Amino acid sequence: MIKQNLQLLKIMHIALDLILTAIAFTSAFLLIYIFGGDPYGTAIKFHRYISLLKVILPLWLVIFLNSPNSYSYRMKSGPFLITQILKPILTGAGILIAYLTISSNLMVIRSEIFVFIVLDMVMLYLLRRSIQRVLRYYRAKGKDQKNILIVGSGKQACEFYDKAKSNSQWGINILGFLSEDGNRLYNGMSDLLIGKIKDLPYILNHNQVDEVFISLPLSSFHKVEDLLSQCQEQGVTVHIAAEFLKANARNFSANDIFGSPVLSFTSAPRRLDMVFIKRVVDIVVSGIMLIMLSPVFLILAIAIRLDSKGPVFYRWKVVGKNRKEFTGYKFRSMVVSADKLKIKLLNKNEMKGVVFKMKNDPRITRVGKFIRKYSLDELPQLYNVFKGDMSLVGPRPPLQTEVGSFANWHRRKLSVKPGITCLWQVSGRNNINDFDEWVKMDLDYIDRWSLWMDLKILARTIPTVISGKGAS
Repeated sequence: MIKQNLQLLKIMHIALDLILTAIAFTSAFLLIYIFGGDPYGTAIKFHRYISLLKVILPLWLVIFLNSPNSYSYRMKSGPFLITQILKPILTGAGILIAYLTISSNLMVIRSEIFVFIVLDMVMLYLLRRSIQRVLRYYRAKGKDQKNILIVGSGKQACEFYDKAKSNSQWGINILGFLSEDGNRLYNGMSDLLIGKIKDLPYILNHNQVDEVFISLPLSSFHKVEDLLSQCQEQGVTVHIAAEFLKANARNFSANDIFGSPVLSFTSAPRRLDMVFIKRVVDIVVSGIMLIMLSPVFLILAIAIRLDSKGPVFYRWKVVGKNRKEFTGYKFRSMVVSADKLKIKLLNKNEMKGVVFKMKNDPRITRVGKFIRKYSLDELPQLYNVFKGDMSLVGPRPPLQTEVGSFANWHRRKLSVKPGITCLWQVSGRNNINDFDEWVKMDLDYIDRWSLWMDLKILARTIPTVISGKGAS
């Protein structure tokens, strides 16, 4: 019988995480050495490199101690475990890179640090996946069970019961239901009823109850405070759900505003820690790319100036998060008078809706055709990302002149930062000629957003750009 001592297990788990981190750090150096390292001075470089563990291990320890969700496995999916790893590792990586940049050591061991971060993510994920599989095996055998009492008899309460029964690896044993009237359940299984809501104190006194799941309709929500007090009085953990919250379950959070507990609803991502990591990634990646691509910028600038008269960059007024207006930057791919000529071409618009799109646009220059085909005209937007007006991944920013014609539901795409690439960008945008469909893809991204989703979109962007399929 597995006895769950959470504190001890967490300490052991953190110790394993630190050991694997040290192994990943050492292995990164060895891999770089094996696949092309310089044999001369390797011992000296390794000594300096390995001394960084004095910085990394304490830093990782602090981050792990402040990441309690990284050690929760019950009812967690594989993708969720990945996000649990990404948060602490990317946070640590951001701090480590900043430290190495300040100490002027980053360029010397940049390859080793990159390999270390990847190895650490893989090793820690495999550790968690292995632990999860072991726990699920024992829980499926009826060990390490949690006894849960369901208070409520509606659809949501019964759905929770069905999910718990069909996922034995969660290790959940449903003791039964308490309903308001004591004689009906949404699913009609009256044999699962063990009493009425008023019987809660008696049930808690005479049964081993680990947790209570409360699911009541809005009309009965005034009873929750009393039920919560009864459970807290006996030290029983409580989970509160409600039918009226279900449709918005992805978009609300519990907060404390001037001492008053409130539920906050939003259409945008609320995981501030994940949003912070996203911003760190934006700064690091855009900064590195601006430096590495500077020769490409120079070549494109010369080509644009030789091809046609006018400035190298096209400055366009766009709308970002929460309708904040800013100036976007692109390499100019059209003639200088493009905006004025657009009025004469409106009757040839191939996009249904407020956005203008024309396959063989006569305003595009010779160099413009090339840089638009491979999305090179978008590169200056890395500066917007670095500034914070945009993100690497997000809905494309609309023009100021377009927003006024948006339908009300279109405006929800303005609830997050716009991005250089998005779902529309990597899903064959040449084949999407309806602005409504475009916005639906943006809203789908907002509703399902995660760091993992951003990584997948970025990964899909590279072959799309190289093949020229991302051309507008």
